[in-house]
Amino acid sequence: MKLVMVGLAAVVLAGLVAVGCSEQETSNGGGSGGTGNTGNTGGVGGTGNSGNTGNTGNTGGGGSGNTGGTGGSPQPGCGNGIREGAELCDGTDFDGQTCDDFGGYPQGVLWCAANCTIVDETGCYTAATTCGDNNAVGMFEPCDGDPGFDCQGMGYTGGTLACGANCQVDVSGCQGDLCTAMMFYDDGTCDPCELLGGHADGDCLKCGADGECVSYIFDGMVAAMSTCVYETGVEDPDCGICGDATKDPTERCDGQDFGDPARTCADLGYTAGTLACDNHCHLDPAGCT
Repeated sequence: MKLVMVGLAAVVLAGLVAVGCSEQETSNGGGSGGTGNTGNTGGVGGTGNSGNTGNTGNTGGGGSGNTGGTGGSPQPGCGNGIREGAELCDGTDFDGQTCDDFGGYPQGVLWCAANCTIVDETGCYTAATTCGDNNAVGMFEPCDGDPGFDCQGMGYTGGTLACGANCQVDVSGCQGDLCTAMMFYDDGTCDPCELLGGHADGDCLKCGADGECVSYIFDGMVAAMSTCVYETGVEDPDCGICGDATKDPTERCDGQDFGDPARTCADLGYTAGTLACDNHCHLDPAGCT
């Protein structure tokens, strides 16, 4: 388990934990455009004609299933906060879709990958909590109203901490580079340091198939998400498979494996009962009361 912040870790329970199993299907990006022909050289003193510019390759389409596929490269206009063209999302614009459209989850927040080609539903859940009642309960509500701590307590140098309308900690008003303070750069896991006042983490270059899982769930701030999906648009293939009955670093649960220490109904705001794991490797509180 990776704890991003000292102050928040004591409040959030989960802190930053291994990533949940989000359903994404990858489709190949478009091919590269052909190279233009070199122009012929003109006569004495003349200039040759310029070659024709090659055609631009087609952009890959979105995948099927609950989570969108990846076209491999950011779509034109990606990052302007408006879903358009072939984008599946852009910032917080999901074309009106909510967690209910991605697995039927009534609560939580969708996350859009940095290249606008993946909708990550890792932050969707079902729990006995109500965001907005000024009572932070369970692992999915690190704050509700007053965050209860400050930027310095998390490792920043200053600024103002807030609690967002989605009951996630808002560090946009904090100053300093948390990844430097917590020594997250090049520590073996891909961290979304751009969201923490820093720059791209070199570990995110290892999100491909290299035998090492570097992705995890980024809980508590902004919204839960897979760090490799956020940074690269695809999940690290080395992080395990949902459905093999073993909770990998990329899952909240798998079969009867709820991690160590094991999650219980209390982590979702319930007082009793038996927690289950659904076929998306999300915590299922159907047996909780």
